Amino acid sequence: MSTGTSIKPFQGWFYNTDKISSYADVVCPPYDIIDAKKKEHYYQNSPYNYCRILLKEDGRTYQDLAERFNAWIREGVFKQDAHPAYYLYRQRYVLQGQKQERLGFIGLLRSDEEKLIHPHEYTHQKAKDDRFNVLKEVRANLEPIFIISSDPVTIIQRLYRKVRKSKPVLSLKDQDAVYHTIWKINKPADVSAITKEFQNKKMVIADGHHRFEVSREYFFEVGKKQGTPDANYLMAYFTDCSSLTVLPTHRIIRLPYTRQQLVELLSAQGKVAQYNNHKELAQALQKIPHSSMAFGIYHDKHYLLFTVAKTRLLKKAREVPSSKIFAHLDVFLLHTVIFDIILRVPAGTEITYTHSDAEAVDLSDAQKAFAFLVRATTLKEIVQLARKGIRMPQKSTYFYPKVLSGMVLRRFQ
Repeated sequence: MSTGTSIKPFQGWFYNTDKISSYADVVCPPYDIIDAKKKEHYYQNSPYNYCRILLKEDGRTYQDLAERFNAWIREGVFKQDAHPAYYLYRQRYVLQGQKQERLGFIGLLRSDEEKLIHPHEYTHQKAKDDRFNVLKEVRANLEPIFIISSDPVTIIQRLYRKVRKSKPVLSLKDQDAVYHTIWKINKPADVSAITKEFQNKKMVIADGHHRFEVSREYFFEVGKKQGTPDANYLMAYFTDCSSLTVLPTHRIIRLPYTRQQLVELLSAQGKVAQYNNHKELAQALQKIPHSSMAFGIYHDKHYLLFTVAKTRLLKKAREVPSSKIFAHLDVFLLHTVIFDIILRVPAGTEITYTHSDAEAVDLSDAQKAFAFLVRATTLKEIVQLARKGIRMPQKSTYFYPKVLSGMVLRRFQ
């Protein structure tokens, strides 16, 4: 294990409010969930929208991206905090009619603490190459990765009670009606308390696997050679398990079957029940115990629920993972047994993903496809697998809400 603190404060860079009319116009979601349509939307919001330095434009180079970023620095679009700080970050939102609140903070995480940081998803080289080139040219952490401590982090609540009535650094409401607020934590005693609480604490990466791996590569391949101060640290958002929301990731896929043929194939393996509407289906799906594999199916105004004992389904798998937790994941069984073996979905078949039940239904109708409505992977499963060093397939988890990009950035010296 390396020596030194696991986390530490930093002098954040923020948008200069003298240069922008509203923070809501310049922030955007993380880079990996911005498609072409969303990108155009954010470009229209402001000439200084963060999207413009986060994503390389078609036909342009990474050097062009860096030139724009550095021009904004020179023009005073961003300004740096005077002193190192941690940044306490509150998100308030409504989910299924219930008010929710999540607290965390943004600081720097030591990326070469291998034994303390546990990824939970696989990465793709193309995305890593893209993020490496951005980091190399821009020389800044433009977005924080998302880190979870499976142990309670009591210091966050204590400090929140101290600062919640004071003036925040910034506050905004995003297009999904999530309220984001940041306070500065820079009193020496408070900074020390946060740093001490995270010393040698084991953490799981929720979002930002590509950026984490790229940060390590940058440190070893560039930072060390150039003597870049603190290149082995990257910006991260930290929280604990007390108020996390994990959403499911539904699959929309076109199949060479009629609905009746699909029902016959699945009925030979387990039970298929029909429901009148989405609400009834969703309620029934959530009541199925996790000892059973279960997913909903929507197709052309029909709502179906498939259930089968996981042990029975596992017998059909070509390869069964040694980890019982992984082998019993709904998403593992859906892809490796239902799709690959029972439905014989050809390799390379396009799958559309969404976290919204309503959008899954709309996409199914638009594509004349089947929507497979799955249950969310539980937080307990995610943490247990990560600590065992086992990574899940991509699109297995979705933490909500996302940490917005453009709230704060960290620039190398």
